Amino acid sequence: MYFSTNPMLATSYFNTVFARNRYEEILRYFHLADNSQCMKEDQTSKFGNILNLMMRNFKKNASPGRNLCLDESLVKYSGRLSIKQFIRTKRSRFGVKVFVLSDSTNNYILDTLIYQGTTTKLTADKNKFGVGGAVVLTLMEHYLMTWRTLYVDNWFTSVMLAYELLNLETNMCGTTRRNRKHLPSFSSGPNKLRKGDYESFFAENILCERWQDRREVIMINTLFPPGLVETNNSHGKTEKNPPAL
Repeated sequence: MYFSTNPMLATSYFNTVFARNRYEEILRYFHLADNSQCMKEDQTSKFGNILNLMMRNFKKNASPGRNLCLDESLVKYSGRLSIKQFIRTKRSRFGVKVFVLSDSTNNYILDTLIYQGTTTKLTADKNKFGVGGAVVLTLMEHYLMTWRTLYVDNWFTSVMLAYELLNLETNMCGTTRRNRKHLPSFSSGPNKLRKGDYESFFAENILCERWQDRREVIMINTLFPPGLVETNNSHGKTEKNPPAL
């Protein structure tokens, strides 16, 4: 693509640096690690050093705001690789799963973690917090004790994680799954509420909310108050939603 002659894609600058054939030759022999020093159990060892250097520089030069976001991404890869994942809901269904921590305001990447199954390098106890919670605590290590707010989805969120982050002076907001441990006893089963119905439970500075939209939404947060507030949807109509949304 860099050397395309298609008028829609062409970028003349790259041809002024070196020819396409030279670029392809460099790319063919591009290598970042000593094979004799690579650990077989670490699938990232061939590029881990340069990735770690990038992440150190990202942190060094970042001044993140109060709101951070952590999510998973799937980097498309169709070759043979033991850590390759299949996620049906992703646009590229086969690839390498990467957890990304970013600034919610400008999408600046603060840190990443490549998922390698049981050999994933986690600094937190996954038996206590689950893999998702351990990923959060690992990537947030540099940004704790600052009362920032972390937004996550239901793969990461749990009551135990919210409690731990509060102890580490960090707020959390995210949806969660009904089968998570330590959730309160709801008044009825899944999707038994009428649309717009709402219930909440509060303990230890952690708010758990259940709200019925088209489907049931269960949320855990340590920042927003309980209740419903009026907001305008994309069609200009007034709706009542939990503040956490």
